[in-house]
Amino acid sequence: KGSGLDVLRLLKASPGTRDIPVIVISGSSDPDMPAKVKALGATDYVAKPFDIPRIQSVLAVHLGT
Repeated sequence: KGSGLDVLRLLKASPGTRDIPVIVISGSSDPDMPAKVKALGATDYVAKPFDIPRIQSVLAVHLGT
């Protein structure tokens, strides 16, 4: 059984998927999680619980809208 971090590692390790932007949405209580996922190559991090305006804001930043 793997974790989301394992999936992120696999995506970023493969030439065919490493350039796909990944926004991690997590309910982790680890205060270092945002830094961990960014170090693994995530584009951004959103903590749960979240609201729709927060997701829209993150997507707008990364989609350039």
